[in-house]
Amino acid sequence: MKKGMHGLLILAAAGLIVSAFSGVRAEDSTYFVHNPFPAEKEAGVVINDHYAYCIDEHNPWPDRDDIAYSETALDENVQGNKEKLMRALEAGYPLDALGLSSRQTELTDQERGTATQYVVWSILGSYTYTDAALSYGGAYIRALYEYAMKGTVDGKTPDSVSDAVTASISALTKNADGTWSGQLTFVSGKPASLAITAIPDGMTLKNGETALSADDTVLSTDTLTVTVSSSYQSGSASFSYQKTSKAGGDITLYSTSAETGGKAYQRMIGYQFSTEQAAVSVSTAIPSVSTPASSQSPSPSASSSPAPTATASAPAAASTPAVYSGNGPEYFEIPDTADRSR
Repeated sequence: MKKGMHGLLILAAAGLIVSAFSGVRAEDSTYFVHNPFPAEKEAGVVINDHYAYCIDEHNPWPDRDDIAYSETALDENVQGNKEKLMRALEAGYPLDALGLSSRQTELTDQERGTATQYVVWSILGSYTYTDAALSYGGAYIRALYEYAMKGTVDGKTPDSVSDAVTASISALTKNADGTWSGQLTFVSGKPASLAITAIPDGMTLKNGETALSADDTVLSTDTLTVTVSSSYQSGSASFSYQKTSKAGGDITLYSTSAETGGKAYQRMIGYQFSTEQAAVSVSTAIPSVSTPASSQSPSPSASSSPAPTATASAPAAASTPAVYSGNGPEYFEIPDTADRSR
């Protein structure tokens, strides 16, 4: 069973990497908006290589990909809250510079994007997404809101985290049927989705009771079971994942003259970002057993074979474009006033 990828997805089939949709230019200085998630979920859009969020809470969401946007000057409200907005965008989806997503690993990309949108609206003076309302959200939105407003998490100045992923396999043990098994685990500063790119002959991978194959997706928080046959010699299981980084130093405000129902679509603020594909692999080997030279006949007693060893290679990175995708239910609801009493 394939698991839904968390993180901006890289789609590859038969060796073909699909190009990124970063906002096709409509004409000079204007760009089409692209919704990476169902538009009604309000989890951010992509415009001109910028991941952007709405600043007009009560205006219509740009729910079509043919709406043209252009850059415009920051208004007074955005300019006055610029530092808070920058912190929200850097720590929120998709950059996740502080690894706050690790506080609620069950959330999807879309849910983290929706939480980031709520925080942006709150910074700009939302009557709905107030500080009191957001305090009733999950651990992720609470930490994101605190950092955006104060520059702290749990009252402390946080450090940025690396999004590099490493992998290792525990010492393998021999099974009754002659095969060898161990546990494959990942380490990452923030949750990541990994696509399996290769499984060598003689090796099987399982996530719980689910057998895995190339092109399946696992999470960096998963623990996989590795099993190799008694005749297995060597080989590497390989995985790819995506890293997202901020490419621009300032936020940009985009607006459109398009309307629906006599009302203008929302203006969007965002930062320029870039993505790169990285890889990590884990190798195992069953050492050959050598018999010492001797003039005497070998003893009939059998010596046990040494256990296979496992090593992990350092991740390698290479630039690649990306396609954005995701889905998931709404997860954060503003409670009724009566529910907000403590």
